[in-house]
Amino acid sequence: MANPPTIGVVAGDWSTNIGNSFFDLGAVEVLARLYPEARVLHVPDSPSYAGVNKSKPSNSEWLIDRLELDAVVILGPLIRPEFTDALLPTLQRLAARKVRLGALGIGMMKYSHGDFGKAIDGLASLPFSFFATRDEDTAKATGGKISCRVYSGIDLGFYMNDVYPAPKVLESEPYIALNFDVTPEPAFLEADSSSAQFEFEGKGYRLKFPEWRTKKCHSSVLYSLFDRAFMPQNVVDRVMGYQVLRSDHRFNPIIRRKVFCRPHTVSADQPWGYLSLYRSCLATFSNRVHACVVTLAYGNQAMLFSGTPRAKLLEKVGLGDITSKPVSLAPDRLLEEKAGLEEYLRKTRFDF
Repeated sequence: MANPPTIGVVAGDWSTNIGNSFFDLGAVEVLARLYPEARVLHVPDSPSYAGVNKSKPSNSEWLIDRLELDAVVILGPLIRPEFTDALLPTLQRLAARKVRLGALGIGMMKYSHGDFGKAIDGLASLPFSFFATRDEDTAKATGGKISCRVYSGIDLGFYMNDVYPAPKVLESEPYIALNFDVTPEPAFLEADSSSAQFEFEGKGYRLKFPEWRTKKCHSSVLYSLFDRAFMPQNVVDRVMGYQVLRSDHRFNPIIRRKVFCRPHTVSADQPWGYLSLYRSCLATFSNRVHACVVTLAYGNQAMLFSGTPRAKLLEKVGLGDITSKPVSLAPDRLLEEKAGLEEYLRKTRFDF
């Protein structure tokens, strides 16, 4: 009997942002559904500690283009200037070996032509069997340029409710998850209807961020690390009347004073505890897109505090107002989006 085909899903950068693991795991799930006859496996990305904006360091070996694979699928927000040095040469070598190529949940980093133009030119040189984005803007930017029909799909993190029925966190009362590992955590202040920014559980609230520090954190990763390690932090145990569990998605480099600067902080180098945290919470308040994605996938409320254009992947599932109030994802909408993506993938299957 012939060996089953092997599909490698390029996965990595977990330690620098555990949210990447959520869509990596989701991709394996959807491909395993569509290729039950195949082995669908994670294969290594170029290591994040090497620097995504740099070419391969001397003396290092990256194994992906040496692996015995029938197909390789790339994921995530790789449409960025660094793509042409970090991953494109590897994909070109794979294509030269007649390894089939696919792309799922593709997004951009900054959504300006100066940032994505060169990367799209590189992608256009590759023979893709399928190419699905995670937002409409990326689909429009790549449509007609990629070697196959581009589909406007969803982020693969929305499959986490299918991938991992996370064990629930046992608490004596409901809790909310706070994930502010990029900026200082805001104060949640009760407010009347005239000054409230949003409502939660029937009460009005407004947020107070330390403005100068928050702006500096957004402009500099080094300052963000300094702020978390040495500046005063919000250390309250309860927010909006609920107990709090906090998370940190960026634990590499491990600076204990930074990661654990606030009480009740969850941090790990694997995704499983994070998934239990977000599955079990009443709501997540975060400046991380994928903390919100997974919370929503498990059926809970989320609110995003970030102006990142990567939030367009939330607009794709009808949640464009997530930055102005806590929202939840309609189950029917999620099922519809998954069905559409899977139908596209059935029509553009790898020709094993």
